[in-house]
Amino acid sequence: MGIFDETVASLAAVESLRDKARMEAFDLLENEANTLANMVMQALGTRERAASWMCLRQRRLEGKSAYEVLAEGDVDRVWDLMTGAGNDSY
Repeated sequence: MGIFDETVASLAAVESLRDKARMEAFDLLENEANTLANMVMQALGTRERAASWMCLRQRRLEGKSAYEVLAEGDVDRVWDLMTGAGNDSY
């Protein structure tokens, strides 16, 4: 075993938990805001990509993720981001 084997194993475990949390969060989005979830999936092509995008920090959301903005109660900003409203380029 190399000196980094334990580190690699720890990082793999963290990544697995992250993947699980990302998909569970998207399950919740589908249950609570199905139209938005479907729009994100349609725009990005797959459920996995949509789930990942929802977690990404977005410059147009002041460095917050779409989930953080939803948690603040601002669904309109997420819709605007998805539709490109008020933005000439990404």
